[in-house]
Amino acid sequence: MHNLATRVERVTVHRNGALVVRRGVATHSQVRVLGLPLLYSSDSLRVRTTSGTILDLRETAELLTTGGTTTAPNDDVTRQALLVESLTLKEQGIQALITALESVHPADPKDVLKEMEVRSLPAMPGWLAVHQDVAAHLAALDEEKSQLRVRLKEAQRRLEELRKLTHVDPTPPRFTRGLSFHLAGASGDVPVEIEYFVEAARWTPTYALHLEGTQAKLTVRALLAQASGEDWSGVQLAFSTSDLTRDATLPELQSWRMGRAQPAAQPAFRPLPEDLATLFRDYDNARSGRTPTVAAPSSPAPTNTGRTQAGVVMMEDSLEMDADESEEPVREEAARNEPRDRLMKKERAAPGMAMAMAAPMPPRGGSSTGARMPAVRPRPPQVPPRLRYAYLRLAGADEPQRGTLQPLDVLGHLQQLVDTHQPDNVNALQRAVAALQESAKALRHAPLPPGTVALEECHFHHVYDAPGSHHVASNGTYHGVGICTDEGPATLEHRTVPRASQDVFRYCVLRPTPTPYPSGPMHVYQDGSYRVTTKLPTQNHAQVIELNLGMDPDVRVLERVVHVNQEEKGLVSQTSRVEHRVRVQLLSTAGAPVRVLVYDRLPTTREDEKDIQVTVLDSTPEMTRRDHWLDGAPLKGGLVWTLTLEPNVKKDVSLHYAITLPAKTELMGGNRRE
Repeated sequence: MHNLATRVERVTVHRNGALVVRRGVATHSQVRVLGLPLLYSSDSLRVRTTSGTILDLRETAELLTTGGTTTAPNDDVTRQALLVESLTLKEQGIQALITALESVHPADPKDVLKEMEVRSLPAMPGWLAVHQDVAAHLAALDEEKSQLRVRLKEAQRRLEELRKLTHVDPTPPRFTRGLSFHLAGASGDVPVEIEYFVEAARWTPTYALHLEGTQAKLTVRALLAQASGEDWSGVQLAFSTSDLTRDATLPELQSWRMGRAQPAAQPAFRPLPEDLATLFRDYDNARSGRTPTVAAPSSPAPTNTGRTQAGVVMMEDSLEMDADESEEPVREEAARNEPRDRLMKKERAAPGMAMAMAAPMPPRGGSSTGARMPAVRPRPPQVPPRLRYAYLRLAGADEPQRGTLQPLDVLGHLQQLVDTHQPDNVNALQRAVAALQESAKALRHAPLPPGTVALEECHFHHVYDAPGSHHVASNGTYHGVGICTDEGPATLEHRTVPRASQDVFRYCVLRPTPTPYPSGPMHVYQDGSYRVTTKLPTQNHAQVIELNLGMDPDVRVLERVVHVNQEEKGLVSQTSRVEHRVRVQLLSTAGAPVRVLVYDRLPTTREDEKDIQVTVLDSTPEMTRRDHWLDGAPLKGGLVWTLTLEPNVKKDVSLHYAITLPAKTELMGGNRRE
């Protein structure tokens, strides 16, 4: 058998893992491939060739290194665990004593005289002394319990820290996965491509914006980490914002009817019977000529309940059962439908009587306006389980489930491969799998790099190809990979809303980019100097990018002054006129002229208020109407002024408008001082 040498050439990193592509050249018909990672997903394996046919494809698993011996648990961890246990038991004892003392209270005098057969009770000073003594004991116990809880919480925190620092298996064994197959119908050198999926990989985007005058250069990078067990050396990388595997079950639309409830539609999936006799019942009945019996649907019983062999799991765990298999909802629905079934039987005997009984009963008072039949909601169809065909094992002849396929977990599947070649290395395999799963778990639960955002917030799917070749070690550490650079014109401007605040903010407006970008942190540099770190929101390729670069201390609003004058018009004051004069003064101490956008808003009325008018009388400089806010939200009555501020020169923005309204009405809402 010819050993085919392969190397990783391309990796596409998704949200939930990475799709790895290996390539090699086969020169013989009997081919064996080694060096695959131990925990790749078997149901994602694909082997392709340019010519010929692949036959008898099999998986293998072999031991590479035995590793070191497992270390015993740390003595500090053992002592700390004993301390936590002793403090917990002590707290439970104090709580039991507190409960007993709280139950001490004076009994009913009648009951005491009846039970003790005495004619006199203890004196009141005795009861008071007992009450005071119990109260003092309870106060002391509460104080001791509070102090004990503080010690217990600190001991538990210390125990968690020690467990994180303790490595139970620092040098686990190493295994390699492999393939063997027969290449038929090919001659000469045949390229072979092997594709598989590994879960222990994740990535997140980060950006850098370099501003040079009116030009901008946007650099996109990916922070990548993987703990798959194999190093990626000299590979082409691509990054995707989508999940590679996800449920795509089509929904089944339910119909709603007025009248009697219809039986719920049975789903197309039927779980297989748990024994062979039930499985072939219809076949046996057909051969014997008997009428087939219809068995009531029931939940599949857990298989292999009596076995404790490692790797054989429950049906619900391996097949990813999402539907509720409980029979209680069926019983409750049958109990609710019992009166309706009884009514249907009576309807067959006497239709007229059934119709009278089925009519809704009117409420008290003789009116039937509010009467309605109770709505019976059909049960939603059960979602069929997801079968993982690569993790199924045919039970042998000496097993209770002989002749049926039994689901396996990852460890059970690998044990089946090791038993074929190296049956003495099962324990070493368990150690190797546990170490890799722990590394994958640590990567999955580790916090993202500071400032980055998880890809779950991205609502579009796109693949980014990284140029060149890259090396990514399997150590769970994040590596920076450059994806692309986009250049284009940029507009720098200042924006302020004096009505809300006197602060002036710097903004950078970029043209729509040719590709969409997920959300992530962005470091902004201007003329080679670092300015600020902001967040790039999720951008589609048709959206203009607006970046808030923070407050500019060199540009500020000095004051905003409003003068209000109200006067009455008409012989009997039928209308009122309220005039507003708004003046905003700005100043810039920057070294160069700056472009400032000043936002404000006119009062607005409801659609049904036709007798109220808002009229702009004067504006300096000329204003522009805006129907949206800075973030694209709708804004009724929006105004914006665009002006250029020279260094150390004050500049005013003025607005004069009037509101005409009926004399018997008044303005509501908004700023009452205006």
